[in-house]
Amino acid sequence: MAQAVSSVIGQLGQWLSGPVFSDEFEAPAAALIACGIDLAHQMHREDFPEPSRVVLDGDGGLAFEFYEGKKFVSVNLRSGQRVETVLFSEGRLVGRFPRLEKWDFGSFC
Repeated sequence: MAQAVSSVIGQLGQWLSGPVFSDEFEAPAAALIACGIDLAHQMHREDFPEPSRVVLDGDGGLAFEFYEGKKFVSVNLRSGQRVETVLFSEGRLVGRFPRLEKWDFGSFC
């Protein structure tokens, strides 16, 4: 497994094993974090780009973030295990999909 994916899964595992959250935002449920681990494995199996990092969204969800130059993709996992893929170029929203959607950084601007 690629190092970036292992790092992301390791971070999710740390969040799953202990409370490391601030009182200032809603922490994701353990089931959502476990779903995030499954999603990371799925993206790896389906040859998605390696995530740059995984972050908490503050509203009980988490996001896998992918960067390439001025392009940015966020795969958001929200309560109810809803997945959304959002694409940005130079800070502008260029695509939003209510599902896990594969992308090519070269195909959007």
